[in-house]
Amino acid sequence: MSVLEIKSKIGIDELLGELRQLDATTLDYLVTSLQEEQQKRLEQPAKKMEITQFWVLIDKIDWSQTKGLTILEPLVNAVALLPISEIYQFSERLADLLHQLDGPDFAKALEEDPMGYSADTFLYARCFALAKGQAFYENVLSKTTPLPAAYLESLLSVADKAYTQKTGKSYQYTPSTIYESFFNKDLWGEQAITI
Repeated sequence: MSVLEIKSKIGIDELLGELRQLDATTLDYLVTSLQEEQQKRLEQPAKKMEITQFWVLIDKIDWSQTKGLTILEPLVNAVALLPISEIYQFSERLADLLHQLDGPDFAKALEEDPMGYSADTFLYARCFALAKGQAFYENVLSKTTPLPAAYLESLLSVADKAYTQKTGKSYQYTPSTIYESFFNKDLWGEQAITI
């Protein structure tokens, strides 16, 4: 029975009630099988959106607008047209690209920002660099262009808004890559935050 069938035919409480009626051997088998399935999923890397498709979507950002959410509206609308699995893949690719810019060499550019420098401003600057498109992002990544002291926090909510627009439900997906500041162990080394 698929998750959709379970959700549409019976509620969670009803499902739990049915499971409680299973004998111990069957229940142990079910738990073991579920744990094995969960482990397989954890071992498989999450699928990221094809990079070309991702940049085509990012190019939909309307820089002629003046507010973050208005700028991103065409992108949100385009992502909302994708199948749900591709919205997840968009989140994965976004997280991966933000993670690649999470290093001390990129953060140095913000040290003299009059607004101050924090984990949040560093993340929002990385969002801005990514939102400016592939060429700009790659120039920052190759360190030919410094990370600008410009911020676009709302880029982080694109998948959330697209998913809600598509389904009317809250977005619960968490990318497999941590995009928050100071988590890239390869670039921060001993200074990286670990969980």
